[in-house]
Amino acid sequence: MRKKDAILAMGKVSVRDARTVLRSVAAALPGTVFVFTIKRNNEEKTLSITLGKRPISDQ
Repeated sequence: MRKKDAILAMGKVSVRDARTVLRSVAAALPGTVFVFTIKRNNEEKTLSITLGKRPISDQ
């Protein structure tokens, strides 16, 4: 994904706000594949994105 992409759907579920995406991603395990429908430059695209492992903080 790119900075100005608008997420329209995750799979067959419409995305109305960022909270929907954040909750779904937070609840998923590494290796989960999400299929996003996005709008980029006035064009709809479908992206398959595999969730990676969150890096460990250096605190």
